[in-house]
Amino acid sequence: MSAFILIGIGCDDIFVFFDIWNQEKLEWLRKYQNKLLTENANMLDVPLNQQKNLSKLKRSSSQHLFLFKHSKEIRKVLLSEEALIEIMSNTLKHAGSSMFVTSFTTSAAFFTNILTNISFIQVFGIFIGTCVLIYFAITFTAIAAFAVIYEKHIQNMISHVLSMCCTDFVNKSANSTLAKLYHRFSLACRNFRNYIFSHFMPLIIIKLRYVLVLIFLLMGILGLIGSFYYPKLKVPSTQKTALFLKDNPMEIYEFSMKNQFNGYLKEDKRLFTYPAISFVFGIRDIDDGYIFDMNDRGRLHLMPLYLNRQITLEFFKNFIKHLGTRKDLFLSNYDLEEDFKLFYELATDDILVAKVINDR
Repeated sequence: MSAFILIGIGCDDIFVFFDIWNQEKLEWLRKYQNKLLTENANMLDVPLNQQKNLSKLKRSSSQHLFLFKHSKEIRKVLLSEEALIEIMSNTLKHAGSSMFVTSFTTSAAFFTNILTNISFIQVFGIFIGTCVLIYFAITFTAIAAFAVIYEKHIQNMISHVLSMCCTDFVNKSANSTLAKLYHRFSLACRNFRNYIFSHFMPLIIIKLRYVLVLIFLLMGILGLIGSFYYPKLKVPSTQKTALFLKDNPMEIYEFSMKNQFNGYLKEDKRLFTYPAISFVFGIRDIDDGYIFDMNDRGRLHLMPLYLNRQITLEFFKNFIKHLGTRKDLFLSNYDLEEDFKLFYELATDDILVAKVINDR
């Protein structure tokens, strides 16, 4: 799962970088074209009555690069050091802030898994959060360098190879019916995309702006209520997967009743119902195992038990009395009370205490 998450996040960063890279290339070409138009106008000393036509020409140049007759001229201009430096600078400036914010918030969300007490989830969150930040650094260094190398060398090599191998095939298929259908289909898809994102969606957003804000405001309020009031957002406390709350009828057996029906018998190595119950006292609930080592169970922290003290005996008496009320575990508490009487007599006569000391 970690690999799929990292691949998805890395692809998003690379897509954002190259999308802005292509936009900055077009923007640089438009500025370069406007610069040439201005220089030509100054050299020719354009009259005032023709300056309006020149401004219209500049506005149209922002949509079409009509000064360049074919792609070789465009590549020759773009491959200059001045052009590459300016394009890369603008790309990093515009892509850097958005990519950093998304990468930082994503890694922070994964780092919050440290708050849980499940070691597997802690390690998973730290690993993914660190890898997201590393991906951001790789995108701004290695991927940026690859973009320059691709523009200067790889793209030129690919175009030469394709022109040598596929010239005849392209010439034959250019006039075929299938090629014309493909061209029409791609043109229709492009026009549909432009209509959706350039006309329809802006119109809907402007017309329904108050309704959309109200809907998402209500969704945000409901999300806050669900996170902080009911049922509250809690970090995982068990390795069991829960789709509902623990008191939901669909989850009661998994979280509340399953342990009451299943046990493990070492002699027969089989599961059985209503197992024998063992209680261990004198151990503190401290987990000091190393969270990044799944096999490190830590140390047992013992606490002293003074069996000859009255308060200790009262604790055991109340504990066994309460345990005897568990009808789901015992039919009656008679046997428990009888066992406790023997325990009480041994503890009172200091026989049990002496035996514990001798065993140590």
